[in-house]
Amino acid sequence: MGLPPPPPPINAQPVDLGDPTDRRYDLDALRGVAMLLGIVLHAAIPFVPYYGADDTGGKLLFGLFEYIHLWRMPLFFLISGYFTSMLWRRRGLRALVRHRLRRIAAPLAIFYVPVIVLVLAGIVAGYVIADVEAEDTFGQADAYEAPQSDVDQPGDESAEDGSFGFAHLWFLWHLLWLVVAFALMASAHAWWTARGSRGPPAGL
Repeated sequence: MGLPPPPPPINAQPVDLGDPTDRRYDLDALRGVAMLLGIVLHAAIPFVPYYGADDTGGKLLFGLFEYIHLWRMPLFFLISGYFTSMLWRRRGLRALVRHRLRRIAAPLAIFYVPVIVLVLAGIVAGYVIADVEAEDTFGQADAYEAPQSDVDQPGDESAEDGSFGFAHLWFLWHLLWLVVAFALMASAHAWWTARGSRGPPAGL
């Protein structure tokens, strides 16, 4: 009995999906709509949840905010996963990792400090312009009968301990870990495929 064939190189193309330059314009349009809805969502934030019990406009804005926030970011992650899988099948794992490091890890590393500085500067500027103390600002929420969002906000856990986490770059941090998980699964898939008919690993 001969030896099993060697595993394919890690950057091999598992499946030929045609011209790599082909674009999915439908998904581009879907991402564009989701980006535009982000403007609507963030424009509604100043009205949520600071409204009175009889403020119909505030309730409508709060409902709009909750509806968009419920599915907009998950949609981005789903589209990213689709393109990640397509890139892996067309160019291989090494090319995928290099691409994601350039498109995700590099922006996160470059803009992390500037974003945190700008967030802190914006908070301080808001206190100075409003001429109020931080305790007074956050205490105003108790004066309203505003429902709280049932959707967990990214970074809530960091807000509890007084830190900012990754602030507005939280999604890049999560995408980076998802790419790591995908790379591990793709490597396991290549290893399992290379085993051929030798059966499952010992102990399984």
